[in-house]
Amino acid sequence: MTETPQQAAKVIQQRLALYFKPRTQHRYRLDIVNNIYGASYNFFLNIQAPYQRERSLPLHRLRVYQLVYLKVESIK
Repeated sequence: MTETPQQAAKVIQQRLALYFKPRTQHRYRLDIVNNIYGASYNFFLNIQAPYQRERSLPLHRLRVYQLVYLKVESIK
């Protein structure tokens, strides 16, 4: 059974809420990586604090390898 784009977006949103803590002088970046060898799209949250290395936290993997799944109209 494959997940719908809305289900995947909800999972990513929940995991972002766990890791995202707004702090001054921190950089946050959401990366979507096209994994051509594994035929999937991977989502990562990158966090960098001042004078520290950047951390990359995996959020989710879309196993359905179609660009249509990357565009979600609304999350409910």
